[in-house]
Amino acid sequence: MVCKWRSRFLQSRREGLYDEPRPGAPRQVRDEQVEKVVIQTLESTPRGQTHWSTRELAKATGLSRMTISRIWQAFG
Repeated sequence: MVCKWRSRFLQSRREGLYDEPRPGAPRQVRDEQVEKVVIQTLESTPRGQTHWSTRELAKATGLSRMTISRIWQAFG
């Protein structure tokens, strides 16, 4: 591991120490969608209820309930 970092530093100096992009599927949820979920969570409530559930907000936004859960977890 040390040899890997050392060689990256020698090749690219400080820029070589930054993490490289990792493999995997590209992100499907845009920043605008995340912002909409956070704003809707904080500034509104569903009709006849005191707070949003993941399932209700998922229906309202068109995202999955797991996506809503991940957004809530990321933003506390």
